[in-house]
Amino acid sequence: MGEIKINGISSKTIGLEVETYPNYVAPKRSYETVHVPGRNGDLVFDNGCYENVRRSYEVSIGSHVTDYTTLMRDVMDWLHRYVHFRLEDSYEPDYYRIAFLPEEVEFSNLFHHGGKATLEFECKPQRFLNNGQNSITYTTSGGSITNPTRYDSEPLIRIYCNGDGKVTIGGYYTINVKGITDYVDIDSEIQDAYSGEKNMNGQVEVYGGFPILEANKKMTITTSGNITKLEVTPRWYVI
Repeated sequence: MGEIKINGISSKTIGLEVETYPNYVAPKRSYETVHVPGRNGDLVFDNGCYENVRRSYEVSIGSHVTDYTTLMRDVMDWLHRYVHFRLEDSYEPDYYRIAFLPEEVEFSNLFHHGGKATLEFECKPQRFLNNGQNSITYTTSGGSITNPTRYDSEPLIRIYCNGDGKVTIGGYYTINVKGITDYVDIDSEIQDAYSGEKNMNGQVEVYGGFPILEANKKMTITTSGNITKLEVTPRWYVI
């Protein structure tokens, strides 16, 4: 029997069991086609991204611990506690997905003692590596970072500084920070700069675009000025 986790909360805590291995669904490449009259076939325009995928689990539950009505209440609370969440399972323990529950869930009622259902989660196409959520620390001496995957990643970069400073990644991504007294986060995924809930775009200048950690590539990291420490959360993923 398998296990599902929603934001770290295991299905086993409510007695829910996964009965079969989930199928692996490869995401669809996002593209557009245009037919040109008088020309055979269509022109294909790649959008440079992938569409969402569905992750399905056949599950069962029984009222061996508490009455069935209370049990189903706990299941629904587990499923609907978060709008979107980190989805993990015991079948791919090195990865997680970002998911939500797009449709209603119907459990069969076996004489009010147990039930079965199909849980179908809508997921972003990426399977994120768990170790890609571990931050890598750099001191003022800098260093390098190597993306071990075939896909570019969009890191979270936390810059600790006492005043002004500069970070350069790969020789062409440059981040200038001004008047920082603690830290600032540079988030390449949402292309924003903030410290806690405070927007810091006015104290950050990005040249060359928000940094991308390129696939299968080693990139140098250098710092200058009053930067005291750098933390990079790479967010590695595969498809």
